[in-house]
Amino acid sequence: MTDGASPLMNSLAHAMGIASPTLISIEGHGSISIYPRQQTYTTDLDWDSLPLLTSAQIKTSACVWAVPSVGGMPVSGLQWLAAYHNASQAVAAEPTARGLVKLLHWPDLCDVPDELVAPIVRICALLWRKPTASMLMPRVLGAQVAQTDALLHVLQAFGHVEIATGFADRIESDAGASVPSAANDERTGSAAGAVIAKLWQRLLGR
Repeated sequence: MTDGASPLMNSLAHAMGIASPTLISIEGHGSISIYPRQQTYTTDLDWDSLPLLTSAQIKTSACVWAVPSVGGMPVSGLQWLAAYHNASQAVAAEPTARGLVKLLHWPDLCDVPDELVAPIVRICALLWRKPTASMLMPRVLGAQVAQTDALLHVLQAFGHVEIATGFADRIESDAGASVPSAANDERTGSAAGAVIAKLWQRLLGR
């Protein structure tokens, strides 16, 4: 992540940068056990109910268990989950900067948690066709504005997209003329759906 990472993201980065297992305890919400050598983690957190955390709510200590128990998950997915949680809280407090979004490169979908794969694929498939104004993306994709903004924030933080905010004023002023018609929405959505179908076929080796 770039500058401005949350206390939780900073704690995760520290824990994954040392060799010994680390327990990250979050006051009143549960904990995360990280095993750097195995590149796995376990947790009992409910991400949906987790608020924006402060440093005082996060404690780190040596993990009791040297190896993960059954059910360990890849730490790459943990980074995405924590980044998405942080972004969701951030955009709720302050909307993401508007602008023209360009896809730089696809994320490794094997690193993305299952619950985020579908919306990320839809966003990247749309941007793969052409750069798109961020304010139009939720309508074109038929997605929630908050989720789209949060995912764009994460994709930008991980270096997968860039947002040219210099276009924001022009996009806002031309919004009436720029918003696609229902017919255009349907054609764009169908095209994005076709791209997604092809991608899934490739992933499944069909």
